[in-house]
Amino acid sequence: MGGERRDRRVVRSRRLLQDALMALVLERGYAAVTVQAVLDRADVGRATFYAHFTGKEALLLSIFEELRESIHRELAGITPATVARFGEGVGLLQPLFAHAAQHRRLYRALLGSRDGAALLHSLHEMLAAPLREHLEAAIAHHRRPLTAQVDLVVTAYVSAVLGVLVWWLEADLPYTPQEMDRVIERLMSLGMGRALGLHSDMGAPAPGWEGEEAPVDRTRDHNRELRRAARAPGPHGVDR
Repeated sequence: MGGERRDRRVVRSRRLLQDALMALVLERGYAAVTVQAVLDRADVGRATFYAHFTGKEALLLSIFEELRESIHRELAGITPATVARFGEGVGLLQPLFAHAAQHRRLYRALLGSRDGAALLHSLHEMLAAPLREHLEAAIAHHRRPLTAQVDLVVTAYVSAVLGVLVWWLEADLPYTPQEMDRVIERLMSLGMGRALGLHSDMGAPAPGWEGEEAPVDRTRDHNRELRRAARAPGPHGVDR
């Protein structure tokens, strides 16, 4: 019973601090908020704050911890049947857009300023780490060689998603989280699979992947042949 009461106090203290930070960010901007201001707003002692967080940035990122867990759950639930339905909106990105919709004012305040670097970095890692794990497992399942191109594919995908997220917030959420999940999935999923050779109906990976040689530039050889042909005698020995 005592442990349960302590757990409730911990949850309550963390929630008070998170709510205080969010309110202050909206009022003043993240850079202008101090730990002391958060303590005063939440009516929590400094010792309690540092028992839970190492500083202001750690407190900010804790607000997104639930989102991290949701994304991990979605990716962990991917099955071959799920992959077969890519393009229909299987929900992989829905937690991100739902969380952004719920906290839209905070996202806008952070991402619309120089203070958003920590948040963007956290969101990038939040999406990239489980996606990389999933793709590496899929490559192993398809018995494809693991290459460094996985990092390129993950970076391209996550960067595109975050760019669209910023646009969506600035445009005042013109589509629902479900619609955003479905559209981005249609745009990106087949491209990732094609690049890494994960779709059996698409044949081999795109040229330049999985160790294939890059196309050779034959322009110089072609020009040399044209010059040689121009110097060669024409019909009946007449120079061209």
